[in-house]
Amino acid sequence: MVCTLDNRFDDLLKEDSEIYGQYYKATTTALLPSIQALPGRLDQRYDIVHLICDVTESGTIRDTNGHEVTGTELIQFCCDQNVKLLWSASDNPPERYIKGFGARGKRLNLAELRRRMIEKSLNPFRISLGNRRVYTTFAIELKTLR
Repeated sequence: MVCTLDNRFDDLLKEDSEIYGQYYKATTTALLPSIQALPGRLDQRYDIVHLICDVTESGTIRDTNGHEVTGTELIQFCCDQNVKLLWSASDNPPERYIKGFGARGKRLNLAELRRRMIEKSLNPFRISLGNRRVYTTFAIELKTLR
């Protein structure tokens, strides 16, 4: 599922879902009305959740209604529903993820987009894998990993 909480990200939602759609035909796209709607959507058991959102300075995700969840709560929602990969995507400084996204000990791959680059560039990501941390760079094109 590729989703967002704010229609400011409509273009990114469309672009990112088209990329996923090339590899995963059952890609779902959603503009969620609030952060409270996300756990209900996760009941549909997605393997990948790609959330386009802003992360506040305190490490929370806030919807347009002012409701918030911490990154750690979002991670727990995903773990409870067996999500394999949570991809938080927008131009968020890394300090915000460090403050609010506690993935230690969780069985979830977490990719945090630090900054979107101009077309045809590489996007730097920080992936936190529970107790381990892996720093890597992904190309804009997604490829199936085996």
